[in-house]
Amino acid sequence: MNPTLLTGLGIWDADKLPADEFEARIEGVREGMRATGLDAAIVHGSVLDHAALAYVSGYVPWKSWGLAVIPLEGAPWLLVPGSERDLFGMRTQSWMPDMRSHLDWSGAVDPWLAGRTGQSTAIGLAGADAAMPWVLARLEEAIAGRAALVETPGLIARYGLRARERVAVQEAIDIVGAAVREARHAACQGISAFHALIRAERAARLAGAQDVRVMVGVDGGRLFVPLGSCEPQGASRLAGYLAVQHMGYWADAFVADEAGADIRYAEALLARLLDELRPGAPANALFERIRAGAEDRTLHPALEGALGRRIGLSLDEGAAIHPANGDAIEQGSVYSLAVGFEGSGIAGAMALVTARGARRLAPREIAPFDGGLAA
Repeated sequence: MNPTLLTGLGIWDADKLPADEFEARIEGVREGMRATGLDAAIVHGSVLDHAALAYVSGYVPWKSWGLAVIPLEGAPWLLVPGSERDLFGMRTQSWMPDMRSHLDWSGAVDPWLAGRTGQSTAIGLAGADAAMPWVLARLEEAIAGRAALVETPGLIARYGLRARERVAVQEAIDIVGAAVREARHAACQGISAFHALIRAERAARLAGAQDVRVMVGVDGGRLFVPLGSCEPQGASRLAGYLAVQHMGYWADAFVADEAGADIRYAEALLARLLDELRPGAPANALFERIRAGAEDRTLHPALEGALGRRIGLSLDEGAAIHPANGDAIEQGSVYSLAVGFEGSGIAGAMALVTARGARRLAPREIAPFDGGLAA
């Protein structure tokens, strides 16, 4: 689901994610480069898939794509789509001060590869599977005869979240919590689900969201569709999904305006899931234990057969709590959990996996946003 509005707070916050945070990540990448005999690494990111690029650069592409170039020695730099006029503003979005325009591929790449000939220089390429073919073609053309590209999808290894990353996630949770409260407040005033979710989106942006994704429930909340410009048929009561990006990190939540026996049952199973979510637990075994408690109820189709997945620099970091995933839950991971049944609401929570088990990450109160949000 691509954002409808490519606007938001995207300026790099050096107080919360300072340069030394990214320098430590770059050094981790370089350790992997040395271990695999690489002379440099190029990390691709796009509007739809930018987790690895954001991890090393803090840069989240709002305009198609971006490449981070990490030499084994020397400062890393960014190649982005845009003119010099665009770069003035885009440089505020990353800790890397060296940002170069794609309008001059040779001018960007030649000084870096000066003096290199043949295929002796090996460059690892991460994120190639999400790159547009013409971007890869231009990159290969620019380095032809001086280096060889080697696809290295596992080069950017992201496991448990670091302390500063957890702060960013918590602030994203605070923002999505404010959006949920605004949606419920609007619904209590008799505003339609569609317009209540529009108000929630505005609330999230005013609270500092970098990006907001919204889905509205139709057919009594049995199906969720992206929030568009027109009110969908069947959205009679508030049922929605909100996802907020802040400083590159995501948080999400389901929202509904009513509760019944089934949602209370889902909340009880969610509490059990939180209690059993701990390091080393096989994801599929955890799923089966919680699923057994649902008796003959059918899981809500919006859950796509899973009870949660890791969340962070992307909405889906993998490691789903799903019957087909036998991997163990990892300490330091943040999970977006959800339990719900067909014909009822969905109970959700975000949780940090600690050595002692799961710690629920609840939204904190943040400064109230300005009024005037009526649709």
